[in-house]
Parts: sequence; C-alpha cells; structure tokens
Amino acid sequence: APRPPVLNGSLWVLAGEQVRLTCGAASHPAPIVTLARGRRVLATAVYEPQVSRDPPKNIPEIA
Repeated sequence: APRPPVLNGSLWVLAGEQVRLTCGAASHPAPIVTLARGRRVLATAVYEPQVSRDPPKNIPEIA
C-alpha cells in the first residue's frame, strides 16, 4: 500500500537563487516518480529510483 511522503526538511531561498528539486523512491516493482506543481508536470522518471529538476524560472512560486 502507498505510504505518505517523507520530507527531509525545508530550505528558504531568495528570488533569483538557483534551486534543485529531488524526489526519490524505493519500491518493487520499480517506481514511476513525478515532480509536479499543481497539475503541471515538471519532471518524470520511469522505473528509476530518483528524479531531479531545476525548476523553470518563469514560475515565480517555485523559483
């Protein structure tokens, strides 16, 4: 059964600073990991344990 996500902490950044989002999972069968902001998919890793993404700079809520 799915488990709730575990957050490893938080980080404050200033507007314009570079940030990288990383999400990982361990499962059998292999996971499909997706980073999303609302309904907009930012990155997907199919059958990979981890996905990373530098958020697009044109989305100020996550930049």
